[in-house]
Amino acid sequence: RLSENARLHILNGFDISLLKTKDTIVPNDFYAETYLSLVHGTNSGGKTAFLRMIGICTIFALVGFYVPANEMTIPYIGCVYTAFAQDEAIHAGRLTNEQKRMEKILSETRAYDLVLVNEIYSSTNQKESAELSNEILKKFHENCCYVVWNSHQDYDLHEKTFSILLYTPEITSTNEKTFKIVRSDRCDTKSQLIAASYGLTYNDLIKKWRQKGWIAA
Repeated sequence: RLSENARLHILNGFDISLLKTKDTIVPNDFYAETYLSLVHGTNSGGKTAFLRMIGICTIFALVGFYVPANEMTIPYIGCVYTAFAQDEAIHAGRLTNEQKRMEKILSETRAYDLVLVNEIYSSTNQKESAELSNEILKKFHENCCYVVWNSHQDYDLHEKTFSILLYTPEITSTNEKTFKIVRSDRCDTKSQLIAASYGLTYNDLIKKWRQKGWIAA
């Protein structure tokens, strides 16, 4: 449904490029309660497919095509912009190119445009990446643009002067990736994976303690 007062909402949508693979397609939901959404978490958890799903569903809905989702509502969106990480150019570094691309998008976007950003500023340190991202996100918010920003970097959401929704890849209690992207109030995916890499998850510890006879089998 296309409506001036609608929220961007996708129910059980999927990335159609996955149809070319033999992988199981995991549908996802997205609901833009505010202009900015941050998808934060580990790599290979489904973040990029989630971003492509939002972009494909939006473009298909705007041109009247079949939408790969069970249901979708969409406001009047003018243009869809994308900024995906790219390799370094011959005469400029990756960070410089990414900054130029974001400045160009900022200069062109208007209210209610959709901007999809995937893993940019990952070539610099975490502090600089967070500062650059925060500055860009603030400007997009001031411009009333819908933004979905993918990143594996850590961001301090408590100091934001604007509203932002947080999504993260779902990880089971046994540290398996489900490829579902879910709403979250905190970014704990990275800590879960670090614990798993050192054998310090809850299930790992229980298994070790049982082997040592410290707890009943």
